[in-house]
Amino acid sequence: MDFCNGDTSIWYVDWSGLGPLCTLVPFVHISDTQRSVKELWNNGTWDVSSLSTHIPEELLSHICSLPVPLHCSDGLDRWSWSTSVDKNYSAKSAYSWLQNQWRNNFMFNFEKWDVYYIVRRILTMTDVEGDLDSHNEHITSLWWSPPPAGYVKLNVDGNFCNESKAMYTGGVLRDADGGWLCGFSSQECAGSVLMAELLAVLRGLVFAWNRGEKKLLCEFDSLEVLHLLRAVLSSTVKGLAEIVAEINNLLNLDWDVQLHHVFREGNSAADFLAKCARTASEKFVSWLRPPVDLQPLLLEDSFFLVN
Repeated sequence: MDFCNGDTSIWYVDWSGLGPLCTLVPFVHISDTQRSVKELWNNGTWDVSSLSTHIPEELLSHICSLPVPLHCSDGLDRWSWSTSVDKNYSAKSAYSWLQNQWRNNFMFNFEKWDVYYIVRRILTMTDVEGDLDSHNEHITSLWWSPPPAGYVKLNVDGNFCNESKAMYTGGVLRDADGGWLCGFSSQECAGSVLMAELLAVLRGLVFAWNRGEKKLLCEFDSLEVLHLLRAVLSSTVKGLAEIVAEINNLLNLDWDVQLHHVFREGNSAADFLAKCARTASEKFVSWLRPPVDLQPLLLEDSFFLVN
């Protein structure tokens, strides 16, 4: 928090970074309930002698170690975003912070947060009530996760070149242990970003069907594609309706296929293979083994196999 006039409550606002201090003391004495930060800051030092509330020694030491610069007398105290240099919040800095929290929590606490858990926490913290269960189909894991036993997971992605308008697709099949089964990279004709994403699903499904897969989880990072395939959206763009029809024909074959949206972090292997198509010497490449440069991404995915 950036202090200006110091009128922030000392008890009921998290200005110390430890949470509201009222939750860290046995009780707040009635005579102290209206006290503000500026009343306890005297000539560059803390003056807590006037407080009637008992503060534990460890908490008191922490408070006394905190500087509270009062920048001006006519402005209001305001929140600042400590993870960015300019103290201003941005989606990029928040994403970076959340990613670090996510990784640290997994590596040191051995807990794997998913997005559904995060959304629940946010709703609880902001007192927003609502039933998320009906929307759970779009709330997926941020990281790659293995399919249930008996299923194979197919991750696909499309890549589009703005200069040439060329499209590229890629996909990877992995088993319930996260083991590599096969992958592909494919060069396509000229088109659009959305067409590339749809073609990636089509190529991937054909690839899996030809391998004889019967239980398949297909993941991609385009919500627009998911909506098109579930008839939430319709498209009159030339070429897209035909691809959607081909995909639906494949889905109606004698096999169990589930479509899911995944965030880009959980689709990095497919993205890598789609980009490989740009420099491939053949129009279609089947990867019986993962490319060497892909292995670090596969290793990162394996970090999140722990439930």
